[in-house]
Amino acid sequence: MSVAPRRAASSHAWLRPGFADLLVVFLVILVASIGGRRLFGDADAATHVATGSWILDHRQVPRVDPFSGTHAGVEWFAHEWLADLGSALLYRASGWNGLVAAAALLIALPHVVLFRFLVRRGDDVLAAFGAVVAAAATASSHWLARPHLLTVVCLVLWTVTLESVVGRRSRSRLLVWLPPLALLWTNLHGGFLVAFGVLLCYGVGEVVAPRAAPSPERAGAPESRSLVRPLVVAGVVAAACTLLNPWGWRLPVHLVSFFTIHGPALQATTEFAPAAADDRAGLALFVFTGLCLAGVACGLSGAAVESRAQGRGAARPGRIPTGPFHP
Repeated sequence: MSVAPRRAASSHAWLRPGFADLLVVFLVILVASIGGRRLFGDADAATHVATGSWILDHRQVPRVDPFSGTHAGVEWFAHEWLADLGSALLYRASGWNGLVAAAALLIALPHVVLFRFLVRRGDDVLAAFGAVVAAAATASSHWLARPHLLTVVCLVLWTVTLESVVGRRSRSRLLVWLPPLALLWTNLHGGFLVAFGVLLCYGVGEVVAPRAAPSPERAGAPESRSLVRPLVVAGVVAAACTLLNPWGWRLPVHLVSFFTIHGPALQATTEFAPAAADDRAGLALFVFTGLCLAGVACGLSGAAVESRAQGRGAARPGRIPTGPFHP
């Protein structure tokens, strides 16, 4: 094939829609059907715009709530200050329509990134598409024009980075991106605390699942040594980066105490109420949890079958072992 036909075929392939494009269309239609009334379903969007405008006008992060009529002068942790600043800039540039467009982008972006990662990892395209659509449906009840949408983006980037390194598809130097991501995330939304729970899960998995005999799909992987030390170093540096905020160490302490003490403020916040089967969000969560458990069961079953197959292969007479010897 000459160069010109190859270029034409390549351009035609680029123009053909794929599952990632279908996912974007699905999410855009879903957000459009929800509409601005749903995205601005509570007063928080206006509060974030007002806080960001206050920061722009006063050139500082507020330390007390300037909008409170009952707690005036009381210390306030405006921990989403960077997201508030972005909201105010968007509002001044393009009004509420700009916030709707930004919310639609933040809703679509993490799901598309996750889907493309799953496909590149080798997962079945239809299974990956269905899983991501199920995740989007589960999260749709929280699709509001608020900073927590940024936590979903950061969580996907954080998890994809860890999965790439722990799965030996990328070298451990990729972990260098976790500390700056933690720094940005800390100043965008309080959900940054969940990042360390995810990191802990990967670290524990690296400890309790030693790879005595590398599986065939990891042949030629960038690294085969233990990643416990790089994960610990990345976690410590990322934790130190979370202290780089207007309140320092007091911010994570404030957030942890808010969710662990279960005070009146937490009890009065309906979005933190336990999931219930009589509402759409709770039902979607239960269905998605069932899918996750089914996936874990299938993974464990497949691993057991592969382990038995490898054991039978190693037991064949005259077979020369190719893996490392372990007494």
